[in-house]
Amino acid sequence: MGFAYKTYPPMGHQRVALRRAWPGTEFGCFLEMGTGKTYVAITLAAARFAAGQIDRMLIVCPTPIKPVWEEELEKHCPVPYDLVILRAGDNPERWIKSGTTPDKLKVFVVGIESLSSGGERTKGKNGKLGKLKTHTDAGSYGLAYRFISGGNCFVCIDESSRIKNYNSIRTKRVISLGGFSSYRMVLTGTPITQGLQDLYGQFEFLNSRILRCRNFTVFRNRYCIMGGFGGKKVLGYQFQDDLYDRVSPYIAQARTADCIDMPDQVYEKRQVEPTAQQKRAIIDIMKDFESTQGEKSLRTNTALERMTRYQQIIGGTFPYNVDDEAKPSFSWEPISGRNPKLDETMELLEDIPHDKKVLIFARFKPEVEYVKAAIIKAYGEASFTTYTGSTPERERSTNYKRFRQDPSCRFFITNQQVGGYGLDLVAAHYTLFYSNSFSYEDRKQSEFRTYRNGQTLPCIYFDIEMAIKHDKMILSAIAYKEDLATVSWNEIEKRVNALNPAYEKVAV
Repeated sequence: MGFAYKTYPPMGHQRVALRRAWPGTEFGCFLEMGTGKTYVAITLAAARFAAGQIDRMLIVCPTPIKPVWEEELEKHCPVPYDLVILRAGDNPERWIKSGTTPDKLKVFVVGIESLSSGGERTKGKNGKLGKLKTHTDAGSYGLAYRFISGGNCFVCIDESSRIKNYNSIRTKRVISLGGFSSYRMVLTGTPITQGLQDLYGQFEFLNSRILRCRNFTVFRNRYCIMGGFGGKKVLGYQFQDDLYDRVSPYIAQARTADCIDMPDQVYEKRQVEPTAQQKRAIIDIMKDFESTQGEKSLRTNTALERMTRYQQIIGGTFPYNVDDEAKPSFSWEPISGRNPKLDETMELLEDIPHDKKVLIFARFKPEVEYVKAAIIKAYGEASFTTYTGSTPERERSTNYKRFRQDPSCRFFITNQQVGGYGLDLVAAHYTLFYSNSFSYEDRKQSEFRTYRNGQTLPCIYFDIEMAIKHDKMILSAIAYKEDLATVSWNEIEKRVNALNPAYEKVAV
């Protein structure tokens, strides 16, 4: 492609992806986590820059992954580049307006979450959002638009499953940005997590001619069997073969285990019993939608809210209402008595060899605080780092590097929504799930932080589950969605393999 690779030549599955992506203007890189999707995108962008096809690259990714792109560009980009990462409070307007430099690829990294705010919109029919009134607003979308408009741009959406909600502002703006670009690419190892409807936003961004559906309603009516209350629930799917045939020419697909010799994945479940206080709180909510602890009271109104409160109680927290007429809210305190999940967490950490690193995932902020406090007491403040939504963005890169490089930093405490995506954490091969969300994608992504290229030891996952149906049903729900995703992946894979030359598995 006209330049020397900076680190290593592409592996077999990466070479297939690059060869298939090169002739077109749009491509989906559906490689499982740890197989080098980022490497493919960087190499493709560098090749297009060397060939004079582009002069800039816009990377739209979840905010927690920004440090990964900075590191990966430094490691793998074989051409000179000028990088700006948009962070809260920054205004790179002058850099955007400075134009292009012939000898450097201009790279702009924007958090996908920030595209949801800024800019006025017209009102569409039935209360839906209409078109943006202007592309010159001061928000991230306006900055991204002006960056794309300044030259020939390659737009890459990392973790593109984040644009599966067809009616969100974020998805509409990402699709809009794609329309102004010269080349487009989506990257994800989990293109389908809820159902086939997840594909619409991703392929609409790439090119509306792929699906040939005028809008999401047409797509849904063609491929989804609707029912339930108001006919708004997806009950099943139809004409799947037609959909698979349409998307297969535009994607590369690979499983980690098929293209890299990987160690085993080992799953262990540790079950704990609820305390009397936890049982009482859950039973109170089930019967009366209300529970109390001392002078604090918890009131719930919907079944979904009850499920969230059950999870918090199971994790050792008593959430309670703060009755403020101006702004009613919730606060929390540890539930009275001991915390079985925390006790088992510390027992497990004691059993793990003390020279090994451990990832710890906890869904709720109080749970993160419980684990932090217990680890400080047992192992000291230097033994861990955190990577959550509460971690300032500028500190995340430092914490990420410290866990990977500092032998004294044994524990990486995070949640699945922030630390479960994009990070390379093969420094650990133990992962402990204090709690889970209901998201199959969150779980799958979290497991692949350690199970990826570079891992040489078996990946061991511990789930701490409370012996109560409200906790057990979470892992059951995740397993059901995995079955659905696996069926779709297998059907698409058959078609993609028919188009791809064979590639050899690479040893770690």
